[in-house]
Amino acid sequence: MWRIARRPIFRFTPAGILTSVMIFLMVACGGGDPAQDAGSKPNGENSSEPPTMSAEEREKRFHPGPPWQGKGNDQGISQAEAEKFADYPLFWLGESFAGYNLQSIVRQKYTPPPGIPTHEAMDSVGFAYGDCTIQAGSRSCPTPLVVMIEPACLVRPEGLANGASDGSLESVRDRAALQRFADGHARLWTGQVSITLDAPANPTLVDRIVQELQGIGLNRAVEAGTPLPAPDFSACPLADMPPLQNPPTGE
Repeated sequence: MWRIARRPIFRFTPAGILTSVMIFLMVACGGGDPAQDAGSKPNGENSSEPPTMSAEEREKRFHPGPPWQGKGNDQGISQAEAEKFADYPLFWLGESFAGYNLQSIVRQKYTPPPGIPTHEAMDSVGFAYGDCTIQAGSRSCPTPLVVMIEPACLVRPEGLANGASDGSLESVRDRAALQRFADGHARLWTGQVSITLDAPANPTLVDRIVQELQGIGLNRAVEAGTPLPAPDFSACPLADMPPLQNPPTGE
């Protein structure tokens, strides 16, 4: 049975509420009911092509958003709560980055009950920057810039779907590991965390984001541009997810 990979991103809905939603994308298809498989959470990534959008289109769609006031919409947590967060180290880009103001800090956590594979687990803190105007004919649009932190054990480099990555792992900021993807987003592993970096408003910002990531709260000693440690998977349990398979070819 082929499985669906999903990539967590933030989108704005027509109601104007920022929501954190899981966007499911087919890495391989066939051999099963996608609606039934959509509840799974394999460690895959989106392999779509980078978005092509003119500067004028980007300016029309993406906006700075109002200045950060310490708390976003009702779905998010406050900056004070993020600063006290102790489950794992957090990174952000400050209250504003590249002209986009922080709009929301979203906390997601789901622990599967007994009998459900552990790869169904969700555990993340996401920082969403900027606002977006939904265009005619669309029902949602992506947040301009997102930094999402998860425990490193949830998504490891070897668990990524075949063909999803763009190039091999790179060393950045000394010993951190970075994997790029064909659609322009990237994932960085350092210490005990994995960090998704996504900038739909301007994918060329990813390299700058890597350098400007800084710690917040209990991790505030980590300054922008300073060396980051290598990823540490030593405490990760053995994955209970079957290996990802290549899609069928020729038929």
